Amino acid sequence: MVISNNNANRSRGGIAFKCNFCDGGRGNGEFGFNGVCSNDNIHYNIYTAKRRWCSESACSRYIKREIEYEQLSQEKFLCYESTLLVDWRMRAGIDIENDSKRRIKGAKVGGLCVLTTLERYAAEKDRKVFALFLIDDCSVGDRNSEGYVASSSENRLKFSIDEKQNFNYWDFYQTSNSTADSWRSGLFRYLTNQQSLQILENAVNVKTNTADSTLAKAMLDRFKSGYSQ
Repeated sequence: MVISNNNANRSRGGIAFKCNFCDGGRGNGEFGFNGVCSNDNIHYNIYTAKRRWCSESACSRYIKREIEYEQLSQEKFLCYESTLLVDWRMRAGIDIENDSKRRIKGAKVGGLCVLTTLERYAAEKDRKVFALFLIDDCSVGDRNSEGYVASSSENRLKFSIDEKQNFNYWDFYQTSNSTADSWRSGLFRYLTNQQSLQILENAVNVKTNTADSTLAKAMLDRFKSGYSQ
């Protein structure tokens, strides 16, 4: 079920995703999430971080020398992360244990999507926001397809290697039952209006005196226009 724009003026809030670190396309200030991971990062995700999807994907076949590195970019679907900042679409994922598609029931058009990750060997307390966008398309999902949130408009920001250092996710979200920074299980979690607003305000600060300064302010104003406490 796709949520229509009729929801745009309701309490919007947001949703934050926990993304496996992908250094594909990293360089010239770009953080990654735009291509196949480097050889080092593939090894880390499979052998050190023990990412389940990485261990069962074509990347695992590459590590086992069953295919060449160049063949990874030719895969029809490698992982969500490798095209995340190309497609600007994040999916709820698959519950492998129960062989079912996960749903997203709380996302709304006009809400904020926050993409977070941990770089190699980083502690959870250092989880960074590397991109965000205002949702203009989303689906709850069903038995045949997982839920998703996406953006096809200009209302999206990505942060450079240096910029994301000033964007710690745990500065804006604390668990209700603990002061410790801990994501625990689950690929995503919902954000309140206030949390989403604070994240967008920080984006404006981070993007001050950059080419994205005007866009960051416009996204904040757009979110605030439908904001209700």
